[in-house]
This record gives sequence, C-alpha cells and structure tokens, in this order.
Amino acid sequence: MVSSGIRRDIWKKRGFNTALQFAEDDEYTRWCVSQGYLVKLIENSVVMPSHNYTPSQAYRRSYGDAKSMASVGSYTTRHNNSLRTLWMGWLSDMRLDLSLLLHSRKPGELVHAGLIRWHQRKGKLDGIRDGLKNGKNSYSSKP
Repeated sequence: MVSSGIRRDIWKKRGFNTALQFAEDDEYTRWCVSQGYLVKLIENSVVMPSHNYTPSQAYRRSYGDAKSMASVGSYTTRHNNSLRTLWMGWLSDMRLDLSLLLHSRKPGELVHAGLIRWHQRKGKLDGIRDGLKNGKNSYSSKP
C-alpha cells in the first residue's frame, strides 16, 4: 500500500488490524478486496519502496510478514511446502532479478540478490509454518 489512497468512508468501516506487527497493509488490502472494493495499481505513482536489508534483516522481515498473514488465514497448509515456497519461489525471484539486473546493466549484483532472496524465502516458509502452528493472535516478529 505504498503511496496509496482510500476513501474515508471505507477506512472508517475498518482500518488496519492493529494486532498485526507486520503485513498490516497486505491484510488490509485483502480485506478490501473481500468486501468488494476495487484495489488498483497506479503505474506512475511517485513513491518507490526500498529497504536495502541485510540477509538477516530480510529473513526477519519476511518471517514477520508471513507469520502475520498465516495467522489471519491468508496462507494455508498448501503454502507450507519447501519445494513450492522456498525452492520454486527462489528460482522465480532469481529469474525476475536476473532480467531486471541485465536490463539495468548490473549483472554483478545477482549473487547478492540471490542471497537476499534466499533469506526472504526461508523467512517466509518459517513464518508460514509458525503462523499456521500458532494460529490467530500469534503476531510476534521473531522466530
């Protein structure tokens, strides 16, 4: 929801889930869609999110997001799958990163990107597992 806007009357119906420490914007977007509201990407938005995480920070962020989302039902047991979430997800991320890095003439950054993506995917899988195991209201950020 970076650089997003929402009508005040919709926000007043229900804002962010304040029990979530991570992924509150993702959860809110899913709620809006479930209520029949249109969520639209504006291609020429003026904000670009950037975090520049270390591998351990990337892990913690992905873990927290995934645990929160699993706790509210956005991930199910089918996402608790090493092949799908970790390996296939990492390969898909790397394919997209390689394309972007070649386009921007920065192929030397692929090793770093791979390391960050691996930690993101591992954090996601671990967060999904813990969120599914602990159920609702298990929103702590660290494994």
